This record gives sequence, structure tokens and C-alpha cells, in this order.
Amino acid sequence: MQAMLRRASAFADYYGMPVDLLTYGFQPEMTYFEASLRETGRLAPDVRVQNLWNIMSEIALEPSDAIFPDKYENAPLDEPRGSSKLTGVMACGLQRMTQYCGDSEEIESIDYRREDGTRFVSDIRREDGAAHQRKVALLAPDQRILKSWNSVTDMFAWLLTKVLGRENSVIVVDHPAMANSIARNGYIAPNSVLIKCYHSNHSAAQSDVGFGVLSKRHMVSMERADVFDANVFPSSGQIDAVADLIGESTDMWPIGNIIEPAVGASSEEEHRKDSGVVISRLVREKNVDHAIDAVLLANVERSTHEVPTILSIFGTGTDQPRLESLIDKRQVGDQIKLFGYTNDVYDEFKRASFSVLPTNQEAFGLSIVESMACGCIPIVYDVPYGPSEIITDGVDGFLVPFGDIRSIADCVRALRTMSDLDLEKMRDAARNRANDYGSRKIAQAWARAIDVTRDRKDTTAKSVISQRSLQIASITPLEGSNSASAAAPSLDVELYIDSRIKSADVPGVKVFLCFRGRGSTLRIRVPGVLRMRRHGFLLRQQTLGMNFPIPTEQLDRAPREIIDTFVRINDGVTVREFRLKAAGVDLAAFKLPPELEAYETKGGYLSLRRPVRRG
Repeated sequence: MQAMLRRASAFADYYGMPVDLLTYGFQPEMTYFEASLRETGRLAPDVRVQNLWNIMSEIALEPSDAIFPDKYENAPLDEPRGSSKLTGVMACGLQRMTQYCGDSEEIESIDYRREDGTRFVSDIRREDGAAHQRKVALLAPDQRILKSWNSVTDMFAWLLTKVLGRENSVIVVDHPAMANSIARNGYIAPNSVLIKCYHSNHSAAQSDVGFGVLSKRHMVSMERADVFDANVFPSSGQIDAVADLIGESTDMWPIGNIIEPAVGASSEEEHRKDSGVVISRLVREKNVDHAIDAVLLANVERSTHEVPTILSIFGTGTDQPRLESLIDKRQVGDQIKLFGYTNDVYDEFKRASFSVLPTNQEAFGLSIVESMACGCIPIVYDVPYGPSEIITDGVDGFLVPFGDIRSIADCVRALRTMSDLDLEKMRDAARNRANDYGSRKIAQAWARAIDVTRDRKDTTAKSVISQRSLQIASITPLEGSNSASAAAPSLDVELYIDSRIKSADVPGVKVFLCFRGRGSTLRIRVPGVLRMRRHGFLLRQQTLGMNFPIPTEQLDRAPREIIDTFVRINDGVTVREFRLKAAGVDLAAFKLPPELEAYETKGGYLSLRRPVRRG
């Protein structure tokens, strides 16, 4: 949230216009939370907070024909007859009611009503035999169902893109669940610039074994990144890794997070040479015990006249009891101190000589830059993706190999023995590097991404292919030879279409061959080359031909599991996906990595698996 608040404030200042923060939780306390943010200065005057429940209530009150062309086709939804319970009231007067089946405790629906009692959303939860049905329905004042979805998140994804996206605006999606819902449903914003902003690592593993296995929170939006007009990542290294999975990086932008400038002159900073700090969530993956071991090792090797280095740890989390037990067992409470949560990390960075961030992965590393802004030298594991793009090793901080506790200890000792002049040069270099993440510079980077994306969207033809019926005509695997000049193995797919699109519209269509692991979050996507062929004399028909290279290198690194294949077509208006049929395909002709073979599933589709050993 901190990154979002800072970005909104920077946008408002840079563009000189109001910026809306859209929330979609039904939160009765939101008004008080907003007031608290404004009082502390974290919410700028030109940044407005709007709740999507309130917006949804308003558009359903007077449903327009443009948004709801079939609004009179459905019958009214009956009012619930069982008991009910008020479970929340927002400051704007909206109410949330839990409706029960008769006098039982079984929930029939969660209804959302206006202050006057009219229902505008019903989250229906009914048992149909052994099956559990759920439908979220948006209701007109006469209780006709205007539109329905499978979840509340899907409803708001539609509102964000298909309603608010009709305006000439920029929509930045930070929340992974909302982004996944937009991507899963293929919701393309028609007139807005729709941007997905990543704040964390996209991958669940960094080894070759884990190649392509995505974090569950980003899996859907990553594989279907084409629904967004642009995707913003905190580092260019992460973009390279993502492009290796989904085959393109034209709509990806590396933009770091904004940090607040350190208040006061550098001469006011203390930076005791015998003081280090860790500011982090106390969870296993942050490896705070590595920092503890390194400082204790450095203290063992100090000279007799030196006082020991004190490591102060700020943060809370599930790993706290283990760390407390570790400190007690080793009886090092005089050297390692746990202080819990702190409200002002800058004060701690100004007191300490160095900071340690021993995490096993880091998409950006906000605390790295905050430490540098205060002249506190960061010692960081050189892990994907952000640290090496922020720190110049030995100049404004230190990068050490992951898991190398000895190297962290050596950096701690180097800072203890460094001359005051050299140490101050290093602190100045760190402060200067942190200035690159000031609000003005980051806002300028965002403005460039928005302008380029807007121009591309305005000049790209929209062919509306997906609004016609399509049929897979053929699939032909082509086996590449071993010569360097030969084409790589590829897959040809043809689709018959009813529409008569123009050749000029074809470049606006994006096609992809997708590989999805059944037992994991493995996702690989390959962009294809699209061509159009007309045939027939009196009854003119068109065929879309698509050619996809087979990503043998990526598949060779993928986990050995069943991998299903899909073709994805995005025409700039709608998105469709097709499971590839295996009928008529020479499966033996596929040139695949060892331990993988193409086969026909029970449903007749094309998939990959470990070879079946016969005989």
C-alpha cells in the first residue's frame, strides 16, 4: 500500500490533476482509515479514495443500454424470505445483509443494499443436491438481473475494465487477485490504458528445476499478460526472466518504487560504526538468522580493543519465536537485539552504520533504497532480481553470494576498519543512488510508459475476430533439422472464420501457444506469426494460419509432468482460448526434449508427458 500511496501522490503532483484510489473491500471503517492517512500526510490532498461498491450501486440504479444491452431479458430475482442479519454498514449508507434459509443457520445469500433498503447485489450461495452453486448478481431497481459472475472479484474486474475502462483514463492494477480476475476473464479495457503493476517476485523457484513454475498469486495474470496494455515490473532483470517464459517484452516496463527523501542533513546522521540494523518481516524466507550468524562471526574476529558490533532487528512475523530462542540459546542478547515493529525506519537507518538484507529473493528491495537514502550501507544477497540493479558492489553497498554468511561478516569487518573519508564517500554514493528513486523521476518514467502505451493502443487496429465463430482446421508439427541454418521446430494451426477482416487488421491480432502444467503452476507462452488466406469463389471464406515455434529450451527445463496445450487469440477487443485437438496430427513428428513426448488425451486433445515405456 505504501508504494501505491506514494505513486498516487507523485501522479497528482506531476500531472496536476486528481488521482483516484479505488478500493473494493466492503469496509465500514474506510472513512476513518482515510482520515488517518490524510492526518499523517500519507494521503495527498489531490488523491481521492473511492469505493467500487458505491460506484456499482450507482450504475445499477440507472442502468444504461450501452453497458447492459440485455437488461430486460431476465426475470426479477425473488426477495429472500428467511431470517437476516446486518453484518456491515459503510459511511455512505450501503448495507451488507446475511440472508439465511428459513430459520436455519445455512446461508442463502449475502445481499448488499442501499441506504433506502433497495438491493443491488446478491451473492447467492445455494446447495443443489451435492453441488454448491454461487452466483453474484447485479440487480436493477426492479430486481432484474443485469449481469452475473462467479465471484465478487470477477464483478469488480468487469466494473474496472468494461465500465470505468470506457473512459479515456489510466487504470493501474496493483492487487494480484484483481489482476488475475481480469486476466482470467479476458477483460480488455476498451478506451483506458490498463496497466498491471508487479511488486513481488513472479516465480515460485529460481533453479532450473523450477523454471516456469510461477507464484500462485501471479500465475494467471502472468500467462495472460496480453489483456493488459502494459506490465510494470520493479527491475529489468525480472522482465528478462518473464520474457523467457511468455516470449515477449514489448509491453513491459522496468520502473522502481518511490522512496521518501531522508529528512535533515547528512551531518545530522549518527551512523555508529559498531551498529547494524535489519528491518524486515520475521519470516523464514527473509533469513534473518544469516544476519545474526554473520555479525556474531565478525565479532569473534574483532581486535581486542574493539567493542562488539550490535545488530538491532526490527519487525514482526512467524519466525520471531525461533529467532528469540536462537538468541537465548547462544546467550548473545548483548550483541543481537529484537525490538519488534518500528514506525520510523529512517531513524534506525540514520543510527546504524550498515543494514543487512539476507532474503532469498527480492523483486525490488524498498528497504535497500531507504537504507541508502539515509547513508546506511546495505549488505545484500545478490539474488534475482532487484539488488544488483540498485547496488554497485563496493561503491554504494555490498552484494554477496546467496547463503555466504562469511562474506556478510567480511563486509561488516570492512566497514568497521574503513577510514572515515572512504566510508563517507560510500555513504554519499548511496545517498546519490537513492535519489534516482525520488517521486519526480519515477513519475517521469511512468509518464513515458503511459504515453508510449497510449500511442500504441490508438494506432493498433482492432479486427474483432473473436466475435465470429472459429474452428480449428489443422495442426501440423514441423521437425527442424540439426543444421544451424534450419528453422526451429514449429507448430502450424489453422482456424476457419466467418468474418471478412481486412489484411490491415491482422497486425492488431495477438496469437499465442500456451503450455500449462497440470500438477504445478508451470506456464510457458509462445507468441505466434499470423497470416490470412482467402479461398472460395461464390462463398468467400477466410482462414487464419498461425505458426508457433516449439520452445524446446524452455520445455527442457520444465518439470516432467503432463503439460496441456492451448491456442490463445487476442484481437484487442475480446480473448478466446482453444484446447488443441490431436486428431490428424503426426505426434511422432514432434521434436521435443528427452523425457517428453506428445500424446492424445482421453478427450482427444494434444498434451505432453513423460514417455511411456513399452515392453
